[in-house]
Formats: sequence, structure tokens, C-alpha cells
Amino acid sequence: MGVGKNDEVICQSNTFIASVNPVIYQGATPILVDSEADTWNMCPELLEIAIKDRISKGEKLKAIIAVHLYGMPYKVEAIHSIAKKYDIPIIEDSAEALGSSYKERKCVTFGDLYIVSFNGNKIITASGGGALITKHKALKEKAIFLSTHAKDKSVDYLHSNIGYNYRMSNISAGIGRGQMLALDKYISTRRQNYVLYKERLKEFDTIRFLDEPKHHFSSR
Repeated sequence: MGVGKNDEVICQSNTFIASVNPVIYQGATPILVDSEADTWNMCPELLEIAIKDRISKGEKLKAIIAVHLYGMPYKVEAIHSIAKKYDIPIIEDSAEALGSSYKERKCVTFGDLYIVSFNGNKIITASGGGALITKHKALKEKAIFLSTHAKDKSVDYLHSNIGYNYRMSNISAGIGRGQMLALDKYISTRRQNYVLYKERLKEFDTIRFLDEPKHHFSSR
């Protein structure tokens, strides 16, 4: 997304550090926005306050990293309306949201870039790694270039950019493809676990569950 040194990226405060570390890797500054009570995700009202504050200080925000925490979709329409208003692209952290939907639309379809995780604790696993998804061909090609050591098109080993070795092995990819076939089964099992926990722990008023806002969400 062109994020570099001294740029700013808006991140969600209630999330795993992996949602924020890539900003720091680039020498940029994460601007943390707190959550709202319905979904435990980024609060649209606080997001706009943060954007106005940074603009008033002459800062240019390069991206918003919106997280579907625990597979619960963030407030998609409100967040995207604000992002469009200020012309800020959205990177959608769907690490835990493979199979989740918002208004019958899958969670890996809303931003400019989306990521899913295949770590061992996710809805499906490839023993590690993840996937980057985008609708934009140029972003896809740039991501592939950077993930394969950023080697220039040359018979020699020439590199004009800093690259990485972020490729998934063929073995891990094969495991992941096999797991995809069981995705719906895993989602159903997790829903059953949720119902069981809620039923068995309902007498403890100190325990609160993250419920789906039924009026507009359909998630795992």
C-alpha cells in the first residue's frame, strides 16, 4: 500500500499484535483506535475522531487496518463510509474470519487487501502461514514480487527493492486445500461449542459472551 517511514496507519487496539507489527516493520506509526461494545471491533465514532485529529496535525493517514476479531465482522458499512469520506484504503484483517459473513457477503471481500491466517489455532490450518487476497491485479503482482525476495527480471541476481521470503511451501498449501473442504463442518462445530459454553456458564453473571448482532450480522 506504499506505507513507509513516518507514515501513519490506523489500527484496532483490541487485537493480536500481528495486526500492528507490519506497520512498525515499515518504520510507520500505528494510531490505535478503541473498540465498541457490539462487536468488540474498531469503533466508527472513535475512528473518525482519530482521523480528524491526525489531519488537523498535518498527518496523512495511509491505511486503516480493520479486524474481524474472533470471526465477528466489524461494522463494515460505518467503517467503510468513513474511509471513503477521507479517501483512506482499508486492509481487512480476516485472520479469524474465514467463513464469516456480513449481510450474506463473505468477510474477505470488503477492503482493498484482505488477509486470512492458517495458523494452528484458526478455523482451518495449514500448520502455519496465511493468504493475501485482493481484487486489484497490480497489488497482487506487487505482493508476489515482494514475497519472493523482490528479484528483478534478470538472468542475474539483481534486487532493486527489499524483498522477503514469505512463500508457503507446497506441502502446507496442500494441507490447507484439503482443510478447505471441511470448512463448513468446522464452522458448525464451533457454533455448537459456543452454544454449549453459553448454556453451561449462564449462571455466572461475571461472564459475558460476544453475541452476534442479529439485525445485521451473520458470522461464524
